[in-house]
Amino acid sequence: ARNDSLSMTKVLNNIGSILSETDKIDLSIEYFEKALRIRLETDDSLNLPLSFHNLGWVYFVKAISFTNKEYSKNYMFLTVLDTTKFNDSTLKYLDLSLNHLKTSAELHKVLNNKVDYEGVMITIALIQYCLNNITESIRLLENAKEVLQTNQRFDDASRTYINLGFIYSKQKNYSKAVDNLLTGLKITEVTKNISHSIIAYTELVNIYKNMGNFEKALFYSEKLTNAKDSLYTAEN
Repeated sequence: ARNDSLSMTKVLNNIGSILSETDKIDLSIEYFEKALRIRLETDDSLNLPLSFHNLGWVYFVKAISFTNKEYSKNYMFLTVLDTTKFNDSTLKYLDLSLNHLKTSAELHKVLNNKVDYEGVMITIALIQYCLNNITESIRLLENAKEVLQTNQRFDDASRTYINLGFIYSKQKNYSKAVDNLLTGLKITEVTKNISHSIIAYTELVNIYKNMGNFEKALFYSEKLTNAKDSLYTAEN
């Protein structure tokens, strides 16, 4: 029976992930909650942290859907939200989100999953950025990036470097921004994650335009066009 519930929760979890990718957030919450319930009943301690992480993420998406229809999916949610517009539903789901993420992080700590722990910290960092706690967001991402890269969690690592580059760019700290974006891009050569490289190139174009270095801005905008073309081909 334990094996049955293990495969059952895997299926529920996968369906939840697909639904969240396609913006069917309420349905994805239902599937993730079902998976979590079974994992709690069967004391599936290995997979519990993932369940809490997934739910934390979709609760956050639900929280901001009450106020911000236009969050930027491309920038992995890096939009500072107007917290004055938050209503009771926003606050309720935001609270659920952070509680689930903290539970996930604590469970990873108990299991000594250092890398997965940092994976949860990235999600918390993005939420902190959205809530305008930018220093805290930078601190969490800076802590995570080395751990993820040395442990070959390349997709998460590239996301972390590129998000940091984006944040530093918004802070007008261009040298740190460029360093992080270029490191992130280097990692995307391994992951072949074109959407990550598109984000990095877009930000590099912005940075060099702002710095008045039009030669480099042009160089990266050509790379951006090529990346967008290959994404279009891949999607087709």
